[in-house]
Order: sequence, then C-alpha cells, then structure tokens
Amino acid sequence: MKRYLLLSLLMLTSLFVFASGDPGKLANKFTQKQTEVNDQMFKMQEIDRILRDENLTYQQLAEKYPDLVNSANLAPTVDDGIFDKASDSPLGIPGFWWGFCLGLVGILIVYLSMDEGADRKEQVKNALIGCVIWTGLWLIFYFVFWGVLFASTVDAATEIPAALAGTC
Repeated sequence: MKRYLLLSLLMLTSLFVFASGDPGKLANKFTQKQTEVNDQMFKMQEIDRILRDENLTYQQLAEKYPDLVNSANLAPTVDDGIFDKASDSPLGIPGFWWGFCLGLVGILIVYLSMDEGADRKEQVKNALIGCVIWTGLWLIFYFVFWGVLFASTVDAATEIPAALAGTC
C-alpha cells in the first residue's frame, strides 16, 4: 500500500513538472517576477528613505512625490473590509475556521474569548457549522475508506474459492 501511495505521489509530481512546459519558459517567468519584486522593493526603500529623511506624512509624500506614490501603488489606509470583519473574531480568524480546524476546542475558544453580544453568538454559530462540516467530511472519508477496503477483501475472498473449485 505504501509503495502504491509513494508511486502515485511520484507520478503526480512528475506530471506537474512535465505538464508545466519548457523549463526555459519557467526560468524566464521566475526571472521576470524576481525583477518585478526587486523593482517594487527598490521603490519601497526609496519611499522609506524619503519618509525618514524629510519626516513626511502620507499626504505630504503624495503631494511632493506623486509619481513615486502611484508607481508603488501606495494607499493612505488599508480599507478593503477584511480587517474590519477580522476584528470581531479571536485572533482575526473567523469562527468557521476555528470550528473546522479545532472542532469542539475551537468552539470553546471562540465562546470564551469574545464578549457577550450578537457578534459572539454569530461567531460561535459559525464555529459550530465549521465543526459539523468537518465531522461530516471525516465520516464520509471514513465510510468510503472502510467500504473500499471491505469490498476489496470480499472480492478477494470470493475469488479464492472459485479458483480452487476450477482446479478440481
């Protein structure tokens, strides 16, 4: 069984390597991405140096160096909504993932770490849903695994007497 698992993992890895195409193209993509990252880091270092030397605020920096701010894709605040919702749950992790990954312990962590109110009730409910989904997935895997194992042993058990009966 371990050999088959190892062999299938090896075949899957080689499939990804060979399906990805020409290794030269991959190297060029890597070099291109590396150049983009280096350029962005250089811009950020330049902005950091300007902020330290001239002691500017974001608004002053945007007025004095608009090209640098635009090319670095800087924004005055992080306002994409992710952090607003994350502050409602423990460690910024939604309750669903606490329940999904840690089960009953995750539900308890969410319940004990949050203050009374609608937010706590909602996050505990999400943690419970996550725990139920994980349990359902585990049970499906468990029954499928044992079903396949049982089916293969039943097939083997019925084939052996049939083979012996044919030899007589």
